[in-house]
Amino acid sequence: MTHLYQICNLSFSYQDSNALELDELLIEQNQVTAVVGPNGSGKSTLFDLLAFLRQPQAGTILFRGTPVAGSGRAQLRRQVGYVQQKPYLMKMSVRDNIGLGLKFRGEPRRVIDATVNAVAGELGLTALLDRDANKLSGGEIQKVALARALALQPEVVIMDEPFTYLDEATVHEIEQWLHGQRQARTKTVIFSTHDRPRAQSLSDNIVNLSNGRAYPFSSGNAQSNVSQSG
Repeated sequence: MTHLYQICNLSFSYQDSNALELDELLIEQNQVTAVVGPNGSGKSTLFDLLAFLRQPQAGTILFRGTPVAGSGRAQLRRQVGYVQQKPYLMKMSVRDNIGLGLKFRGEPRRVIDATVNAVAGELGLTALLDRDANKLSGGEIQKVALARALALQPEVVIMDEPFTYLDEATVHEIEQWLHGQRQARTKTVIFSTHDRPRAQSLSDNIVNLSNGRAYPFSSGNAQSNVSQSG
């Protein structure tokens, strides 16, 4: 297996509160990794670091074996599609929301249209493309946010609590998409959840977070990529 991320001796704090303390954590390339832990365990902070939105106060993050420097984070952000727990959509059509990042990158209209149509088809959003984004349900918003991330063809997709606030049908659709990613092995996907059985069924690897520390996990089909005992 190839390590896409390697975290070594990392710590991150908010004022006087220690949010993360990780000795070593590995995220494998082209696999699905689930991060499991309760509220306040450090999941969102970890995701901000993996998306290069923050930098650790101590320790190292390696991406493709190369240490991530402060000046290089902006370029690396283009490799990550980050779907947050409560994604924000612009007040425009679903079509324009999905293609927004491509428009900012200066892609020609024909490329934007083709890409939007492809990812909308993949996520079952074709019938919604001309609908106003502010008239969508919570599940539809989540799928549009995922489509917007996928349209940029990132190397990594990070999903923070993607099953929260969703109806049963949308939960099933997101689960099926994750199953498809496990089979395709063409993208690295990282998602967080409180639901351990769901993490086991949908992921190749599990990171178990508690109080900012990662602990080994071995059960079912998923494996642990944690090299510390806390």
